[in-house]
Amino acid sequence: MELHLNYFYFLERTFYYLSDERGLVYVGIMNQLSQDRERYFRGCSINFSNKKEYFQYFKAYFNHENILHIPQHFFYGTLWQRQVWQSLSMIPWGKTNSYQTLAKKVKQGNAIRAVAHAVAQNPLLLLRPCHRIILKNGKIGQYRCGVNCKQQLLTFESN
Repeated sequence: MELHLNYFYFLERTFYYLSDERGLVYVGIMNQLSQDRERYFRGCSINFSNKKEYFQYFKAYFNHENILHIPQHFFYGTLWQRQVWQSLSMIPWGKTNSYQTLAKKVKQGNAIRAVAHAVAQNPLLLLRPCHRIILKNGKIGQYRCGVNCKQQLLTFESN
């Protein structure tokens, strides 16, 4: 399987995204590419691409637009996890939800830990805004790119 790699700079970080002929596959932070490759894309050929066909979705994000439809090719995740990921797109721009609220939205009110695990596995950072999920007590919680990055994203969205 061949994946196309592209990247962009945002909030003093280099983000990368992988795509194939079916859609976006993954969005991550460049300094974690080798870890992500080992974890999710073993055996895949990853080549840099000059194509910017999916950059429009990031541009929409930079312009404070909610992105509901994204051509995506899932490499991993159960049907239920994909439902959780899709529900992240329904959180309004500049707002946050708790894991508990998200669990109720996907009709799994008692499955807060499972929802948190699904959120942590979200393959499309920024576009499926898992950074908008915070702890019930209002604390920011964890984030794959670090708590500082999560705070910067929330600040960016609140302006």
